[in-house]
Amino acid sequence: MRNMRSILVLVFLFQTFFGLAQLNVKVGYGFAYTPAASNNSMIADFNAANSFRLDRDMNDLHFISGLEIGLNYRIENVAFELSFENLTTDRDALGEEASGEVFRERLNWGLSGYGLAIENIWGNYGYGVGLGRRSHRVQESIANTNENRSIVEESVYATKFYGIWHLGGTNSISFQIRPFVNIPWSSVDLGPVRENLEVPSSNDSLEKFVTYGISFAFYNGPQR
Repeated sequence: MRNMRSILVLVFLFQTFFGLAQLNVKVGYGFAYTPAASNNSMIADFNAANSFRLDRDMNDLHFISGLEIGLNYRIENVAFELSFENLTTDRDALGEEASGEVFRERLNWGLSGYGLAIENIWGNYGYGVGLGRRSHRVQESIANTNENRSIVEESVYATKFYGIWHLGGTNSISFQIRPFVNIPWSSVDLGPVRENLEVPSSNDSLEKFVTYGISFAFYNGPQR
């Protein structure tokens, strides 16, 4: 909710500065890969500590995806884009207690944030560089409910680099493919997640969640 309020404030300022009639709206979906070495070491420790009761181990976190929305203002070969993304995924482990009760642990990861980017475009190709604020969230599913309990939520600055490949369109809609890398400036401490999972603490509990991916975006106007 804090991220959404922030993006709405920035949208208002962006519209006020440039004028609503000059803006194009972006709606897209992104797929990303993250090495998440420290995070996956934590998952391995959890699987090892609970091997006696697990029928299905918790899988490593690598792939994450989600919605992107934004506003784009272009002046000839230069464009400014204000955007918000929300990438999420979950992993779970399933087993049986000695008492015969079902054991289940599910964690949800979220990487969401907003940013402002400048783009250079030549014909069908271009590139962009953005600066933004990204929230790293780790939540635990509450048993027998559809609710999650937050374990870690921390916001950091991040820089996003991306390419632009315009695949055509009409005067009312256009389509782009954008490979990207998103690099947070600092790490999040996963110590509270380790404590929640009741696995040994580690000197290597800091995780940056650098993401490499590709997004597919539609715009409500020509982008060439």
